[in-house]
Amino acid sequence: MSRARRGLVVVALALVAWGCREAEPPPDVVVITVDTLRADYLGAYGSTRVATPHVDRIAAEGTLFENAAAPMPVTRPSHFSLFTGRYPREHGVTDNHLALPESELTLAEVFRDAGYQTAAFTGVSLLGPDAGVAQGFEVYDAPPVPEERRAQQVVEQAAAWLRGAERDRPLFLWVHVFDPHLPYDPPAFFRPGRATRGISWSTIRAAARRLGGDVPEGVVRRALAFYAAEVEAVDNALGLLDLELADRRGRRGVLTVFTADHGECFDHGQYFAHADCLYDGAVRVPLIVRYPDRIAAGRREAAPVELVDLAATLAAVAGLDPPESFGGRPLFDRRGGPARLADDHYALIQYPLSDFDQIRLRERLQEGVHRVMGQPIRTPQPSASRVALRSGRWKYIASRRPELYDLRSDPGETRNLAAERPETVRELAALARRRLAEHPLKILDAGELAPEMREQLRALGYL
Repeated sequence: MSRARRGLVVVALALVAWGCREAEPPPDVVVITVDTLRADYLGAYGSTRVATPHVDRIAAEGTLFENAAAPMPVTRPSHFSLFTGRYPREHGVTDNHLALPESELTLAEVFRDAGYQTAAFTGVSLLGPDAGVAQGFEVYDAPPVPEERRAQQVVEQAAAWLRGAERDRPLFLWVHVFDPHLPYDPPAFFRPGRATRGISWSTIRAAARRLGGDVPEGVVRRALAFYAAEVEAVDNALGLLDLELADRRGRRGVLTVFTADHGECFDHGQYFAHADCLYDGAVRVPLIVRYPDRIAAGRREAAPVELVDLAATLAAVAGLDPPESFGGRPLFDRRGGPARLADDHYALIQYPLSDFDQIRLRERLQEGVHRVMGQPIRTPQPSASRVALRSGRWKYIASRRPELYDLRSDPGETRNLAAERPETVRELAALARRRLAEHPLKILDAGELAPEMREQLRALGYL
């Protein structure tokens, strides 16, 4: 079916859905994504070190998913999976150097074609118009290359647009903030102690040089404090956005999603980074869905879910039939009731397929940093075969040395059980192969990949 005809079908379905419930207009839909946000740095997820009252209120008024996974711990691939309902290997954006193909159908296009006003406000030029995800948005506001802007500025821009938005048409709004990403440099009001400067790779490298390549504990503690302060600043900014949404809620329902594209690694030999990390610090993300009077308030869902589930979820709860291209599972039924989610579902998480420049950039950032608090760090390793599966209990990482963790008894992933449970490893290795076969890899530009990566893809039969 052509894109034009597909759009007409979506519009027709939307009109039918709206006509069947005249007393209840279609909801506004708001997606909030916070870059590099760990779930365990939110009060709603049990954190006692960070004050996040605004996000906690969203959780109290909606349903919180305790085990949500990102498909890849990289900004563009993960966001594009959220908006297309497809894994990075399917839409082809497997690292930040690639743009989303125009042929991919996005949530913004679906809602626009259903009569919604569509607008996006992003915090970093990496998600600017040239990233490809602007398709379907009537308004797309991003900082110029190579800049970023604080959450407060992004939210103020979005709030100004909300105040001028049409009242008789529903809206689809995406607000993205970048603040918790390194460098950790919160606004002055939120900085811990009397600090005047934030933490960047340059300050980390300088500290390591003074100790023969080892980052001392004091620097790590300071970095964690600054990261937490960034999260608090984001939460404070989101309070303004929620005030604007409250005004809209008086006129029509507002379906709100709060999540992150990925987290940040502070252990396992990977510090102040995420792209090369398949541990939960980088791939377990917060996910909260709020829709007053439709979706249960204060509910916590322990079943494993994925960001690729969100496209189908938002379309369905808004009264639209999700397009066939949207994979994943709706997390609620059309009335907002909880879907039946399997406890043994495995999220599929892939290691990025980086080009040479991306790998060299990550290597240069860590140059001179050999250890953190005496522990050796892991350097970026190009790998086309590394993949992870995550259920509510098991975490399996496929690599030359497989890793298996029981997340219920070992949420910190400190004890590798692969040698003790070889049968479980074999079962999950076979499942990983099946899942990869079900979601074939699309290679957008093999010529840009690192030579070692190309050789691995050729050996695996992709080239």
